[in-house]
Amino acid sequence: MAVGEYVEGLGEGRRYVSIPYYRREIERVIGARPFPGTFNVRVEREERESLRELASSYGYRIEPHGEYGGAWLYPCLVNGRPAWLVFPDLTEHRDQVELISETELRRELNVIHGDMVRIEVWGPSTWKLARRLTCGPSGRR
Repeated sequence: MAVGEYVEGLGEGRRYVSIPYYRREIERVIGARPFPGTFNVRVEREERESLRELASSYGYRIEPHGEYGGAWLYPCLVNGRPAWLVFPDLTEHRDQVELISETELRRELNVIHGDMVRIEVWGPSTWKLARRLTCGPSGRR
């Protein structure tokens, strides 16, 4: 589990998620069309690195395409709502994690810049269960 502060992004996540290749790949993983944007949470650098290691060891890989790099995705809950951690290969964020969902998490969670949120992840042994919880019994929403 990680606790961090919701921070407004610069719009780069919106651009990335809106590229057809990445949108299709993300949709294939999460089982739904992703909201065009990311939900950014400032966490301790050590927590970010632990989450990234978990994602890169056991998560789902989206391969690079064009000028953008690839990314690792891993299911999680943010304040109890299903979401996916996203770790792009190319990022300036060293103290933040980015999350995606089929909904606009900021509005769904009713948070503003500076509010604290809780991110919960499942261990690798429960990956299939986590995927069913976020995507439904068939792995797709």
